[in-house]
Amino acid sequence: MKLTKIQDLLLRLKTAAQKKMLKFDTPSFIGISKILLDLYSVGFIQGYTIKNKNLITIYLKYDTYGLSVLRTITLISHKSTRIYINNKQIGSLLHQYNYLWVLIKTSKGLVNHHAAYHLCLGGELIAFIK
Repeated sequence: MKLTKIQDLLLRLKTAAQKKMLKFDTPSFIGISKILLDLYSVGFIQGYTIKNKNLITIYLKYDTYGLSVLRTITLISHKSTRIYINNKQIGSLLHQYNYLWVLIKTSKGLVNHHAAYHLCLGGELIAFIK
C-alpha cells in the first residue's frame, strides 16, 4: 500500500511521538508548511525548521510529565475508502468524539475543521488528532 505524502507525515509524527523523539526529519512537499503551522498554532508541535527545499525538521512537544502532546493520530480516508463530511456535520463530529484537530481536504485545499466550518466547506476527512 502506497501512502500519500500527508499520511506519511502524520505516521512519522505518530511514530516519533511514540518513540519520545525530540525532533525528526521528514521530506518536504507542497502544503506541508501550512499543516505544520496549523499544528504549531494549536500547540501539537514545538516548531519546525526548513533545512533545504527537500527536508524539514519537526520538533515535538511534551508535557511536564514527559508525555507527548500528540496523544492520538487517526488516519481516516485511504485510497480504498474515502470518508466525506459536510460542514454541518463538523461540529457534531468534534463534540461526539472529542477531537481537538481535524484535517479536511476541501475544494480550497487542506484546511482544519475551524476553517472548513467558517468557510461552509465540506470535504474528505484525512485525519483526527487528540
